[in-house]
Amino acid sequence: MSQSTSAGTDHGYSSATQTVELEPNTTYTLSGKIKTDLAKSRAYFNIDLRDKDQKRIQWIHNEYSALAGKNDWTKRQITFTTPANAGKAVVYMEVDHKDKDGKGKAWFDEVQLEKGEVSSSYNPVQNSSFTSATENWNVSGASVDSEEGFNDDVSLKAARTSASQAGSVTKQTVVLGQSANDKPVYLTLTGMSKASSVKFTDEKDYSLQANVTYADGSTGVYNAKFPSGTQEWNRAAVVIPKTKPINKVDISILFQKSATGTVWFDDIRLIEGSLLTKSTYDSNGNYVTKEEDELGYSTSTDYDETGKKTSETDAKGEKTTYTYDQADQLTNMTLSNGTSILHSYDKEGNEVSKTIRAGADQTYKYEYDVMGKLVKTTDPLGNVLASEYDANSNLTKTISPNGNEVSLSYDGTDRVKSKSYNGTEKYNFTYDKNGNETSVVNKEQNTTKKRTFDNKNRLTELTDRGGSQTWTYPSDSDKLKTFSWSHGDQKGTNQFTYNKLDQMIEMKDSTSSYSFDYDENGNVQTFITGNGGGTSFSYDERNLVSSLHIGDKNGGNILTESYEYDANGNRTTINSSASGKVQYEYGKQNQLVKETHEDGTVIEYTYDGFGNRKTVTTVKDGSSKTVNASFNIMNQLTKVNDESISYDKNGNRTSDGKFTYTWDAEDNLTAVTKKGEDKPFATYKYDEKGNRIQKTVNGKVTNYFYDGDSLNVLYETDADNNVTKSYTYGDSGQLLSYTENGKKYFYHYNAHGDIIAISDSTGKTVAKYQYDAWGNPTKTEASDEVKDNRYRYAGYQYDEETGLYYLMARYYEPRNGVFLSLDPDPGSDGDSLDQNGYAYGNNNPVMNVDPDGHWVWLVVNAGFAAYDGYKAYKSGKGWKGAAWAAASNFGPGKIFKGASRAYKFTKKAVKITGHTRHGLNQSIGRNGGRGVNLRAKLNAVRSPKKVIKQPNGATKYVGKKATVVLNKRGKVITAYGSSRAKGSKHVFHTHGKGNKSKRRR
Repeated sequence: MSQSTSAGTDHGYSSATQTVELEPNTTYTLSGKIKTDLAKSRAYFNIDLRDKDQKRIQWIHNEYSALAGKNDWTKRQITFTTPANAGKAVVYMEVDHKDKDGKGKAWFDEVQLEKGEVSSSYNPVQNSSFTSATENWNVSGASVDSEEGFNDDVSLKAARTSASQAGSVTKQTVVLGQSANDKPVYLTLTGMSKASSVKFTDEKDYSLQANVTYADGSTGVYNAKFPSGTQEWNRAAVVIPKTKPINKVDISILFQKSATGTVWFDDIRLIEGSLLTKSTYDSNGNYVTKEEDELGYSTSTDYDETGKKTSETDAKGEKTTYTYDQADQLTNMTLSNGTSILHSYDKEGNEVSKTIRAGADQTYKYEYDVMGKLVKTTDPLGNVLASEYDANSNLTKTISPNGNEVSLSYDGTDRVKSKSYNGTEKYNFTYDKNGNETSVVNKEQNTTKKRTFDNKNRLTELTDRGGSQTWTYPSDSDKLKTFSWSHGDQKGTNQFTYNKLDQMIEMKDSTSSYSFDYDENGNVQTFITGNGGGTSFSYDERNLVSSLHIGDKNGGNILTESYEYDANGNRTTINSSASGKVQYEYGKQNQLVKETHEDGTVIEYTYDGFGNRKTVTTVKDGSSKTVNASFNIMNQLTKVNDESISYDKNGNRTSDGKFTYTWDAEDNLTAVTKKGEDKPFATYKYDEKGNRIQKTVNGKVTNYFYDGDSLNVLYETDADNNVTKSYTYGDSGQLLSYTENGKKYFYHYNAHGDIIAISDSTGKTVAKYQYDAWGNPTKTEASDEVKDNRYRYAGYQYDEETGLYYLMARYYEPRNGVFLSLDPDPGSDGDSLDQNGYAYGNNNPVMNVDPDGHWVWLVVNAGFAAYDGYKAYKSGKGWKGAAWAAASNFGPGKIFKGASRAYKFTKKAVKITGHTRHGLNQSIGRNGGRGVNLRAKLNAVRSPKKVIKQPNGATKYVGKKATVVLNKRGKVITAYGSSRAKGSKHVFHTHGKGNKSKRRR
C-alpha cells in the first residue's frame, strides 16, 4: 500500500489502520518495509494497545527509527509483550507531518504481526502451516492431520502404499508481479517434512517444487528434495537464482509416482534472498573440498592421500599452498603474495626454527630441555628470551632480552602463588578449593582484590580499592540477572531480561532502560537506547550488515549508512549521510590498498611481504603526497620520512619524533616524556593482569575500576578516590552510556563499532565524531559537557595527550597504523600478517578491529549487530577469534504482497569435536586464566598429558604448557601454567608441531 499526503492535516498525521485481536501476556513482533519520498514528514509504525472494552492501555511505536526524506525499501520492527488485560490493538502505518508544509508519499509493504520475540523473513505463502485446514491450497491426495506438526499440532499428511496409487499434489500460486524492468532477486523455497518408511526411485517425487514463470514468459522448475526412510522433521530448500524478474511462482507439495510411505508437511515458505550454503566433499566423503556461501562465492581446499591440506583458495582466487615432511609436519607454507613460512623440527617433533621469507629472511630459533620444554627463543635480531621450570614443568622464571626477570612460585596444586619482578615480590594469589582465584595482593600498591564464587563457580562478589561489585544469576541458567556496584556514596544496579532464546531483550540501570529486538538469524534488528533514540539494522544474505539507521527519539537522523562487499566479505563501499561515499579496494591477503572518496581524494597503500605498510600516497585536488616508511627485520617501524624511531631489546618503542617512552618489566608503558624534556607528562599504572588502573596527565589523576575481571571500565575516580564517571554495559560488554556530574550520556555506533555520536538524556546530540580508516580523528564536534569522552574509534579508549589508542595489552598509533610494542600473543602460523607483531588489523582496518591488543577480529556486524562477537571480548571473554562485522543495504525492495505466519529458519550447525578457541575462552569468562596462552589452554583440553577427576565432579586437564580445570558442565573453573608464569609480554612468536589451524578470514 502507499500512503501519501500533500499538506499537513489537522491531526498532524495521516495513516492506514487495521484492528487485530491480541492475546494477553503474549509477545508479538510487528515488522514490515517502508519506502518514503517525504518533505518535513516521517513514516513509522504505531500501535494503539487496548483492552477488551476498547479502553486504551498504551501507545507503542518505533518513532526513533522513523524514516524521513527519500528512502528505498527499509525494514522496521517493534517487539512488545501484551499485559494481562490486553484484548485488541490498532496498528497504524503512520505518516507524521506536524509541520503544516509536510508532504510527500510513504509506502508500506510486507507488514506482518507474528507471535514471538524475533522477526522472521516475510512469507507470501498463505496458510503456510495448515492452521486454517486446506484454505488457500488446491489439495489432491492429502489431508490435514490435527495430531502432528512441526511448530504446532497441525500439518498436511499424505500416504501411499504403492507406486500405482494416485499421487498427492498440493498447490498454491504466489503472484509477484514483477515487470521486465524490475531488479531480479534470489528466492528460496523451503519447508519441513516428516517421513515414515518412505521409498522412491526418483527423489523429485518427494519434494517441494517451484514452477517459475518469468516476466518475459519463460519458465523454470526447481525442486527441494527430502530424504527417504523414516525421518523426524527435516528441512528441504532450493534457491531460485536471480536471473530474470519473476511474474509468479506455482508451489507444489509432491508425494507421487515412485514415492511410497507416509509423510507430513509443514511450514512452507517462499523467502526473498538466498539462504543456502553448499559443501562439496571428496570422492570418499571425508573432507570438504569446496564451500559455497549464500551468494555463490566459493572457497576450495585440496588434500593429499593422507588427508593433509595441500592448498586452499579463497573466494577471490588467492591461493595458499602447504608442504610437509615425512613425519607429516608442516615445513613450508606459501601465501598468495609470495611470502613463505618455513618450519624445521628436531627428532622429537619440536619446532626448532621458523623462517618468514619475503625477499629477506626473518628467522626465529627455539631450544628445548630434555623434557621438551621451551627454554630459549632467539629472534631475528639475535635477542634471547630464556625460560626456567620446576620439577612439575611449571614455568618459574623468564629472562627477557632487556634482562628483566619475572619469577613465579606455585602452591601444592601447581597454581601460581606469587609473582616477582627482578627479585622483588609484587603479587600474591590465593584460591578456593575449586581453583577459583579468591584474592590478589599487590604489594607495591598495598591493595588487595578479593573475589567470592557460588557453588557453580560463578563470580558473585568482588572488592577492590574501596569499591565493591556483586552479581546474581537466574536459577535455571548462567545468564546474568543483576549486577550492582558501589564506591563511596556512588552506586548502580543493572537488571537483565532475556527471551526464550537466551537473547538479552532489555537491560535496566538505575535511571534508564535499553531494549533489543532480533531477527530469526539472531541478528540485532533494532536497539532502543536509554533516551528513546535507537538503531535499526538490515542484513544481506550472508548476514552482513547492509545498512543501519540511527535516529533520535523524535525521528531525527543521527546517521544513515549502507554497505557493499566483495567475494571475501570485505567492505567495498560505504554510503554515509555524515561523510559521503567511500570506496575501498583490497590486494593480496585482503590488505587495504586503495580508498576513493566522494570529493575525489584517492589514498593508496603498498606493503612488503612481511605485512609492513611501506607507502601511503594521497592525491587530492590534483596534488600528490607520499609518506615513506622503513622497517627492520623485526617489522619494527624505524623511520617515517625523516622521523627516526627506536626500540629496546624487548621490542618496545623508546623514542620517536614526539616522545620518549618508558616501560616496566612486564612491557607495560609506564611514562611518556615530550622530546627535549626530562620529566614525563603522562604516567600509567597497571594491575596483575596488565590492565591500566591509573593514568596521570599533567598532574591530573584518573583511576580505573573494571567490571569484574572483564576489560570494561566500570567507573573512574580522581586522586581522592571519588567517583567522577561511571559506565553502563550490556550483558555482552557493549558500552551503552556513561554518567558524569549527575548527567547521563548515550553512545551511538556505526557498523565498524566506531562511536560516531553521543546524545544526552533529552535526546539532543551533544557530540559527533568522524575517523579515517585507520582511526585518525578527522572531525570532532563536542559540547563542553562531553569534551573529555575518551571512547572513540572502534570503541577504543583514546588518549588525546599522546594521540594513541589504549587497547589493553598495547597502545596503537593510528598515524602510522602500527602498535608501539610487540604483540604478546601473535596469531596463527598460517598468516604472515598474523606473525607481523606490530601491524594493526592485518592491514585491513575497514574490516578488522583489535579490541584487546592481542588478536585481530574480523568485524562483521559490529556495534550491536555483533553482540556475541566483536564486543564479547569486553565481558571477560578476552579470546582471539574471527567474528565477522559487516553490513548491508536497507531491504531489497518490494517483492511480496500479502501477509502470513512466518517461521524461524535455523541453519544446520556444524559439529565441533572438543573445545573451540571461542568456546573455551567464553567459558573462562571471569573465572581466571586471563594470562594463560590460548593455544596452551586448548591443547591441554584437547591433548592432555594427564586427566584427573576431582571429587566435586570437575576434571583437571594437565597439558604441556597449561592446566585447565573444567566443571562437570564443561565450564572452565580456572586455568594456569606457563601463560600466567610467562610474566613478560615479550613473546617472539608461537612455536610448535605440525600444521596450525588458521583463523577464519
